Amino acid sequence: MPDSPTKSTGIPMSLDTFHKCAKQALINLLAMRFSLQIIYDLYFDKKELSEENLQYILQIIESYKEPVQNLRQLLENRQLLPSVVISLRYQLEVSVYYASEQLSVLIKLIEQFSSCHRPSTKKERLRQQIFCKLKIITRTQEDILYRIPALLNQPCFQEKRTAGYCIMPHSQASKSGVIIPMRRKILSVSRH
Repeated sequence: MPDSPTKSTGIPMSLDTFHKCAKQALINLLAMRFSLQIIYDLYFDKKELSEENLQYILQIIESYKEPVQNLRQLLENRQLLPSVVISLRYQLEVSVYYASEQLSVLIKLIEQFSSCHRPSTKKERLRQQIFCKLKIITRTQEDILYRIPALLNQPCFQEKRTAGYCIMPHSQASKSGVIIPMRRKILSVSRH
């Protein structure tokens, strides 16, 4: 997360500053999106993971953990958030917190797995747990990638409504260069 000038003063950041920080987090997480899926697809069927493979997996997980931690710090620091974002960030903050915790557990599992030098039931159980965590993290990442644009759009649209500007339709939003990841499935649709 880029250091904002409000970080040291305790003054809430502007909506524009928040938007820039969150958008950068989205870009960083999008860059890591396929790396996690590739790890899962490449190594899931392998009974034995070499030390080289484990180091590669650990390297990807460590590089993914940084943008997750940055986004977590951004969302947890309520005093510095624009007031309009505070009530809207909850679902994203929960997903980011969960991803962060799962990443920490995954790193510990990989370290335990690499310390087991010969095949055993413990090692097989650890391998299964590693891929279970990878699957959970991949799903959580999709949720985060959906929720960041949703959060970014809400405050911007609210501000435009109060200022009397016309809101850009969703179909035009993707043409304007805004990255809008699509959810894999729709859980429910309600119209009021």
